[in-house]
Amino acid sequence: MNELARFAASLIAADRCVHVQECPDGFHDKAYLFRTNYGREVICKVPNPNAGVVHHTIASEVVTMHYVRNLLSTPASMVLAWNYRAESNAVGAEYIIMKRPKAYP
Repeated sequence: MNELARFAASLIAADRCVHVQECPDGFHDKAYLFRTNYGREVICKVPNPNAGVVHHTIASEVVTMHYVRNLLSTPASMVLAWNYRAESNAVGAEYIIMKRPKAYP
């Protein structure tokens, strides 16, 4: 969690995350709201073990958000970073980091 928070802060030019809030659980993932020392916020999603084949679920979600946002011109979160191979990143887990939607409570 600490490495995910550090990486998320670096993506939006902040020094550190000062607050982590767990969002309501989804069936396939855990979502967290990270607030930085500058007040910027991002949503980080980490898949649950029951999500299925993780690289398929993560990649599918990222591609779907890109499609909805850019090709359909429908409001959707902008993905800042993602990785579907836990063994190949410093976080040690699969993740999606995205801008917080304005309508999110």
